[in-house]
Amino acid sequence: MKNILIMMLMFIVSIFSQEILRVKATKTLVAPTETGVVYMNPHWSPDGKKIAFTSANFRGIWMYEFETKQILQISSEMSAGFGFSWSSNSQALLARVSRFVDNRRMSAIKIYHLGQHEDDYLTDYRMRIPDIPRLTPKNDQIFFYNGSRVAQASSA
Repeated sequence: MKNILIMMLMFIVSIFSQEILRVKATKTLVAPTETGVVYMNPHWSPDGKKIAFTSANFRGIWMYEFETKQILQISSEMSAGFGFSWSSNSQALLARVSRFVDNRRMSAIKIYHLGQHEDDYLTDYRMRIPDIPRLTPKNDQIFFYNGSRVAQASSA
């Protein structure tokens, strides 16, 4: 009796698992072909028209636009590609960037306004920004953990 129940259970699971794991056709994106360059950590824009990605060691941010079929370099800064995020309107990228001063890692929060080809520092460079910054859904405030409390910066 146990064997029959187990076989029925396996049959039912196999039927449903085929339905759950059905894969639909996808398009292929051709990646940049520079020799020796590694691209990783892709993030789709909320509007689905762009993909932002970074290179090895999370250095810099690039963006591929499907309409123009062009790749644009947004940033070349150290650690910009680690944990970057899109604004909800797909018009900006938010990142924590870093640099070394006297062998100490200093970080700042930066926003890249894509339509205007501008960027703004939202904080100065400091020792403690251990968290990745996050935008509110209205894109008007940025929150991040500064090592002791949740801090806030204005995106405008």
